[in-house]
Amino acid sequence: MIRRKENGFTLIEVLLIVMILGLLAAIAYASIFPTRAEGFKVQCRNNRVAINSKIDLYYFEHGEWPDNTNFEEEILENSEFFPDGKPVCQKGGTYSINETTHRCQCSDPEHND
Repeated sequence: MIRRKENGFTLIEVLLIVMILGLLAAIAYASIFPTRAEGFKVQCRNNRVAINSKIDLYYFEHGEWPDNTNFEEEILENSEFFPDGKPVCQKGGTYSINETTHRCQCSDPEHND
């Protein structure tokens, strides 16, 4: 009996390639995911730096520090301070003022330095 040479791949070869691609995808996803969380922290830190500068500006203009009762209205929702809109923590945290240091803090404890 004469065997013909078949063109194409066997089922085992295709499964092996799919497994290798799956493994590479899992490694790539695992290395990208922590970077995204770190990006949220950096964005939150940058928001807090911007808010702190606006708190200082508020103090110089009004002669008093804003407190948590008027913080959102006077600082965060002020279109002169933030013309692009209110800064938002991407992980869902909220910003408030530490009454002792007069610095902005995030309600997400991972984001505060």
